[in-house]
Amino acid sequence: MCIAKKYLVLILAASLLLFCACADKEEQNESKAAMVEVAEVQMGDLTNSIQVNGTIFGVNEVIATPLMGGTVEKVLVAMGDKVQKGDLLFSLVSGDAAAMLAQAQANYSDAKNNYNRTQTLYNEGAVAQNMLEQAQTGLKGAEAALQQASTNFKYTQITAPITGQVASINAVVGQVAAAGQTSARIIDNKKMKLKATVSEKAVGKLAVGQKEEVVITSLGQVEPIYGTISAIAPAADLQTMTFPIEITIDNANGKIKSGMFGEANLGQDHVQNAVIIPQEALVNIDGNKVVFVVKDGLAELRAVEIGIENDELLEVKSGVKAGEQVVTRGNASLRDGQQVEIRSNEQTEDLSNEAD
Repeated sequence: MCIAKKYLVLILAASLLLFCACADKEEQNESKAAMVEVAEVQMGDLTNSIQVNGTIFGVNEVIATPLMGGTVEKVLVAMGDKVQKGDLLFSLVSGDAAAMLAQAQANYSDAKNNYNRTQTLYNEGAVAQNMLEQAQTGLKGAEAALQQASTNFKYTQITAPITGQVASINAVVGQVAAAGQTSARIIDNKKMKLKATVSEKAVGKLAVGQKEEVVITSLGQVEPIYGTISAIAPAADLQTMTFPIEITIDNANGKIKSGMFGEANLGQDHVQNAVIIPQEALVNIDGNKVVFVVKDGLAELRAVEIGIENDELLEVKSGVKAGEQVVTRGNASLRDGQQVEIRSNEQTEDLSNEAD
């Protein structure tokens, strides 16, 4: 019985030693400094813009297509030619249509002369009213036939739907042009439009009429080009869930071509002499925006009010001041008042940010 008590005392002593050792280890871990990387709070200017990419088209860009099929007889324009609305671009073989039009014109002329003559005789009392009515009916029929013949002939004459330049012409003499086939493209290139899409977050910052800078790299532009937001879709595209927009650009010199690639900087905000910190310094805790400031070797939790921001930097309206150091890496699991150790650039290669 004494031996059993002796062993029990030894077991209790060993457990106590183990507990103390664990507690000491936990206390050591608790007091171990967190490894962090910091950045100095700066004063400076900050610009926030939304960059979008898109393709440029003519504001008025129209396809010319034959409404009936036929063999191409003549092509009167080439790519790059300037045309006026109604100018003939190309024609289809129109022998039957032309003959029918000529016959319809002759019939109409005869019917009109007959009606005028009968009207005169009726006024003189030389013919009965039914004779006048028959002449009037004949004139109306001839007029309807002429309109139909004119339409049939017009289908063989493909004209420019707008004033502009010929961007493409696919009609070739002797080849058959199918009804509805794209045969010519006319562009009014005095004004161009950049078509792009923006996110849900960005569309709320935009409004029709805003003046925006557009960059067209292929032009090697020196002076900035400015356009105006002319259209914003009222609903998102259901496939991409982005909002289509259009930016209209003056093109008086004709240098901007349809199909060019353009980039626009939209909804720019700019602040001067602002308190600026890196985006990585911002931490969201329970919906609150905070940063950790290193002070006397300890992490000090600060609530901050954020102004404008871009992909790299953000403006802080309150909470920190220039010259202070904010934690940019290792801040995801920091606690207010925790001891920190600032690592150099070489030492931070293996430092992982728990927020990543």
